Parts: sequence; C-alpha cells; structure tokens
Amino acid sequence: LSEYHLRDFMDESMDRTRHILGYLMPIVGKAHPELRDFLERSDVGTIFALSWLITWYGHVLTDIRHIVRLYDFFLACHPLMPIYLAAQIVLYRSDDILTVECE
Repeated sequence: LSEYHLRDFMDESMDRTRHILGYLMPIVGKAHPELRDFLERSDVGTIFALSWLITWYGHVLTDIRHIVRLYDFFLACHPLMPIYLAAQIVLYRSDDILTVECE
C-alpha cells in the first residue's frame, strides 16, 4: 500500500502531492469550466483537498463502514482515484460554491 498507492504522500517534500493536487482544477474544468474559472478567480487553490487526499477521506467520514468501503474502492483503482473523487465532490457542490461571492 505505501509503496504504490500512498508513496507520493510519504516523501520528505510535498512536491509530488502538490503535483497530484494540480490535477484537480483541470478535471473540474473539463466538466464545468465556469466552476473552475470561479475557483481560480477566488484564489481558493487546492489546499482544501489536501487532507482528503492524504487521508483518503478517513478524517471527514464518520461511519467506519463508509471509510472501509472507500478504502477498498481506492485499493482496487488507480492511485489517482482520490483526486477524481475530490473533483466529483467539488462538482457535486457546484451550485453551493457558485452562490457564494467570489472574493
């Protein structure tokens, strides 16, 4: 697990983790260009998704059954699947995001 799925988060630096987070906005933009533009204008960056990515969402889910199910899913998928899920969460919340004033 640590040699394949989590290896990028175990480096001494955050370079590879930042690289993976860099996929978030292009994925969101492919599905919803207006949302990506809004997020980029707001300078929110991708730091909000950092803890999702490095903990595989384990710290935000409260039901152990959901956590284990999600971990099983990630283990069965490509190592970038957690960033695709992050993009889907952002897309799912797009209506809420776009109603907030862009600062």
